[in-house]
Amino acid sequence: MTPLLATYGLLDHVEGQATAPSKTITGDDVTEEIGVTLLAAKTSQEAWTSLATSFLIQTAAQEDFLDQQWRDLKKRSRPMSKFIGTVKEQALRYAQIGKPKTPAEINRRIYSGLGPDWEPIVLAQ
Repeated sequence: MTPLLATYGLLDHVEGQATAPSKTITGDDVTEEIGVTLLAAKTSQEAWTSLATSFLIQTAAQEDFLDQQWRDLKKRSRPMSKFIGTVKEQALRYAQIGKPKTPAEINRRIYSGLGPDWEPIVLAQ
């Protein structure tokens, strides 16, 4: 759990080492695109809704890209430990965008990425 919390930048919060954030934001804290979104909002609810929509579009694009990479994961000539590590890293990327893979999906990706040489072992499971 610690690596996942560290990936999300939450470990300091869990360990009680995080300092409270500023109650206001400055121009340096946001990109121009986000700043325009915030300035156009009349209420905080409008700001949050607009931000959620903006990030949802980015997340959908990331998910499409991850889906393509997920389908292309193959062991090929890599050592087994490297291949499994790559699958786990890719699964972590899904978790980072709020779309975690289940253990069954991860196992299925490993089995299906092994190739025909490993078929007798996979079928014996």
